[in-house]
This record gives sequence, structure tokens and C-alpha cells, in this order.
Amino acid sequence: MPNSRPTVLITRPKGEESELKRLLEERGFRVLCFPTIEIVPPRDFSAIDRAIMEMESYEWIVFTSANGVEAFLRRWKLIRGKDNLPPLKVGAIGPGTARALKERGIGVDLIPRSYRSEDLARELLRKDVRGKRILLPRAEGARRTIVEMLKGAGAEVTEVPAYGIRKPEKAPDLQRLLKGIDMVTFTSGLTVHNFMEMIGHRWPKGVEAAVIGPVTAEVLKGYGIRPKVMPETYTLEALAWAIIDYFEGGEKCASPQPTF
Repeated sequence: MPNSRPTVLITRPKGEESELKRLLEERGFRVLCFPTIEIVPPRDFSAIDRAIMEMESYEWIVFTSANGVEAFLRRWKLIRGKDNLPPLKVGAIGPGTARALKERGIGVDLIPRSYRSEDLARELLRKDVRGKRILLPRAEGARRTIVEMLKGAGAEVTEVPAYGIRKPEKAPDLQRLLKGIDMVTFTSGLTVHNFMEMIGHRWPKGVEAAVIGPVTAEVLKGYGIRPKVMPETYTLEALAWAIIDYFEGGEKCASPQPTF
């Protein structure tokens, strides 16, 4: 690694940056955190509360983020107390989401090989979901690809807002913070949109970008910025190691396999 330590800016929500931050700092990187999104309660709990009361009628519950797991189970505890989930199948978009479920004592029946909504939907379609009820608790305003694919195959999908995402109301001076930054990381399209808005749509000169996967990459490219780093596996661990590999001049860094 060069004598001057690379400085990386993480745009993940407050409280969700620790894993990426730790992995980079362990390799000597300087890491700054600037959340461009924050997780908030949904505007209306009625849909998720109704689904929780009717859980016995579902055959699948599918989570597309660890935030969805936490928000749903928090609401479950409020509505159903210490009741266990009924014996239904559980899907998770990736190892981070699966880990969040495992930590709460919930097994996972399905994780796609590639951690995108489209791939999760394809794996579900192989399970013959026609006529089956699937509950999808996730963020307000999330991409509808998975919903459309499942409904197109005849599944009965109930999509409920478990949490909301918004731009932070109060934030430090981003332009000042960007001085000396070598790379900015993005883990969702919304982190990109909000970042660009907060810097007045003027990408800082000499700063590179790293993205967690192709969906986020396409959003960034829409602003005319091509990411320098995108891991083959769309996880925080893989993103960290891809950044390390980039700055260490192509040195082969063994990326640990996800555990969940």
C-alpha cells in the first residue's frame, strides 16, 4: 500500500457502516462516514400490522435487507408478543440478510447465488409459487422488480412497508469533508441520488467511486460517473476487499466466504 493511506468515505446509514469501516481500517485505510440516507418508521403501519395478524395464511416471507428483518421483527414483537413465526418458508436476498435472521433464531430456506432482487425472484420461481401467498416486508418505494416477476408467475404477493428511507435532515458540510477523499462507496441507488444532490451534482475532481453491485452502478452511470470498483459478489465484505485490492495495486486479497 502506498505511504499515504487512502481515505474512503462511506455513505451507508448511521449504525450500518461498522463492518465495511472495520475491514478497511484493519488494512490501514482512513475511513470517514457520511450517511446520505437514514432509516425511519413507515408512514403507515396498518399494512404490516394486518399482515402480521394474518401470518398463518402465508407460505413464504421474503426479506430483501437486514433493515427489513429488524423492522418486521420489531413490529412482530409489538403485535404478537413472544409468539414464534408460523411454520412458513423464509427467503433472504443475501448473506447479510440471512445473518440478521439467524441472529434472531430464524432459519432461511432460500438465498440466491447472486444477491439481487431479480435473482431472488428467479430462485423463488423455481419453487413453483403459483397460487401461493408471499409476504414481502421492505422499504417504502423499493424497486418493484421482484413483485412484478412473482405476480407474473401467478404468486399472490403482499408487499408491505416495514420502514422508510429518507435523506438526513441535518448533515455536516459534505464539500469540506470531501477534501482529501480518494474514494466514495455506495451500497444503493438512493445513496447515490442523495449524495449527488448534496454535492450539487458536481462530482469532486480526483475522487473515485466504489459500488456494491450493478444496480447501484447503473444509477451512478446515469450521472456520468463510472465506478472504479465493483465486487463480483454483492456483499459488504466483498466490497471492502475489492477496494483493498484496487488500492494495493492489484495484489490478490483473498476475500472470505460469507458466513450465515
